[in-house]
Amino acid sequence: MEYHIDFYKHFAWLRKENLSSNNNTETHQERLSRLEGDKESLILQELVHRTSLEKQKLNLMGEVSYLKLKLADMEGKQVLGAERQHKAE
Repeated sequence: MEYHIDFYKHFAWLRKENLSSNNNTETHQERLSRLEGDKESLILQELVHRTSLEKQKLNLMGEVSYLKLKLADMEGKQVLGAERQHKAE
């Protein structure tokens, strides 16, 4: 069985789509520009967040270092106190 396919009629939707896209070329350009702007904005936001997180990380590392030094100082004082107490006994 052979079927005759009317390609002109069958692909009429494609032809209409092509015609409407020609009319909407400016709209597509505007949308593309907007999307590119959104992309750049997102990249900048990720950089700002990354910078903020790096800054927080450095602050926390500084605080940890300070606390370690304070702990070591307190342990040293505890050892000296224990030695003095031992000598006093």
